[in-house]
Amino acid sequence: MNSAAVAIKSIKLNRSRPDLDDVRCEAKTPSLLSYPNILKAHCSFTVDRCLWVVMSFMAAGSLQSIIYHSHPNGLMEPYITVVLRDTLNALSYLHCQHLHRDIKVGNILIYTNGQVKLADFGVSASIYESTTTTTTSSSSSLKFTNVVGTPYWMAPEVIHSHTGYSFEADIWSFGITALELAHGRPPLSHLPPSKFMMLKITKRFPFSDDFDDKENMITQLKNAQRH
Repeated sequence: MNSAAVAIKSIKLNRSRPDLDDVRCEAKTPSLLSYPNILKAHCSFTVDRCLWVVMSFMAAGSLQSIIYHSHPNGLMEPYITVVLRDTLNALSYLHCQHLHRDIKVGNILIYTNGQVKLADFGVSASIYESTTTTTTSSSSSLKFTNVVGTPYWMAPEVIHSHTGYSFEADIWSFGITALELAHGRPPLSHLPPSKFMMLKITKRFPFSDDFDDKENMITQLKNAQRH
């Protein structure tokens, strides 16, 4: 029998939530996803009020840990380009599956061979859940109102989720993640979440001229994809 190191994540479920059958069903979603840049769950199960998710062990850890310990001022732009390329590919796949995810550096894991994988099974959400409000069958028009994400990475429409939002909010989180990769932390992270949610990001963050040029960035992403 082959053996392999795995990681096990334990999620304590809300004691007031009775619909454990729905939780078990939702927990199967990560194991059904199959994409090179998404961390796939081997299996999941519930014991009492805890959900246990078994997944591949990512030996290099999260980019958040790598940045914190080795690159507190952010990564070099060539590395950022590769990470953004793989994260965007994973995000595109998820959107095709009508899923969105909490995008941030802490949820981007690195394998020993340098492969980038998007993770976080605790907060991904389907825009076909019962809380979803739809107007057409087009995925670009789908709206949902459950708050999923982490404040510093949340799009304004997610913070004010009573207005409804779509998976396009992930693009905002993707942009904040790019800034986090470049500067070591997301904008306004020195503020408590309660105050952050009352402010708008107005500062322009510096990049090199080449990286700041949109057309050149697209070229970099395409070139990185060839390697």
